[in-house]
Amino acid sequence: MKTLPPAPQMNREIYLQMGWLRNHLNQIVRACNQARRQGGDINIDVEWLKELEDRVRQLQLQVLNPDLADPTTIEKQDK
Repeated sequence: MKTLPPAPQMNREIYLQMGWLRNHLNQIVRACNQARRQGGDINIDVEWLKELEDRVRQLQLQVLNPDLADPTTIEKQDK
């Protein structure tokens, strides 16, 4: 197996910030789901938030190492 070169420091910092963003999106989704279970009226499209979280994850992988991520996955979702 070929060893990939390490990611630049800037990419690592962006990767960590995107992880922070994903964490917060996940917390919002969880709070919305909990509010719905308790009978609350949620004015947010939770499925859209989940899709956004998945896109951030895909971008996060691309930032860390562009050779490991498939950029066409993101493009296909836009269509």
